[in-house]
Amino acid sequence: MSSREKILSAIASNKPDLVDMPLIDVDKVISYTSLKNQFKETLEKIGGRVVYLENEDQLNDLIKSQIKEEDFVINALELAEEKKTEIRAEGFSSKRAMFEKKAEQKQEVPKPKPGVKKVVWNPKKAEEKQEEQTVQQQEQQQEEQQQQEVQEEQQQQEEQQYEQQQEEQQYEQQQEEQQYEEQQEEQYEQQQYEQQEEQYEQQQYEQQEEQQYEQQDEPENDDW
Repeated sequence: MSSREKILSAIASNKPDLVDMPLIDVDKVISYTSLKNQFKETLEKIGGRVVYLENEDQLNDLIKSQIKEEDFVINALELAEEKKTEIRAEGFSSKRAMFEKKAEQKQEVPKPKPGVKKVVWNPKKAEEKQEEQTVQQQEQQQEEQQQQEVQEEQQQQEEQQYEQQQEEQQYEQQQEEQQYEEQQEEQYEQQQYEQQEEQYEQQQYEQQEEQQYEQQDEPENDDW
């Protein structure tokens, strides 16, 4: 199983549960005193125009009056079929006359301008496209996660190297301190030894002095 199939299988098996529709508080919804005036103001702000009519006949007359010679109007209103056919016929006839006039001038086959492209909603293709986008997002997330893991690993290695350097420096410092202490101890012992030597020599010297002094104080053994 490829990584794409694994991801699609994981998505299919982990779809979120359906939830109830939210409860909307009507008191908190934006409301207007006059919806008609609000609609008119909004439409005029975006470049539209509101026309007040009394019946459908006025509406059809208005649509006819707005059709120019080179314009083609598609009326999506729910009018009677006869009126729709009448309007369409007038629109197509004006359009055909325009093409024929241009063809006569250019002496070539008229090519109508492309009309409105019809968009067909295909749920299967939309779902496949959404799944493909989801797969791409997950692959991108996986790549970002891998990059983050690499960065974290590098950071850990740097921290380990830093700790190792600190430990080595600390060990060297301890060795230096230990050597210094040993030198101090040796010096102290040497000083103690020298002091003992001096004391011993001093004692020897004093003993010799005492002996000499005693010998001088003793009376000579003369014959009586």
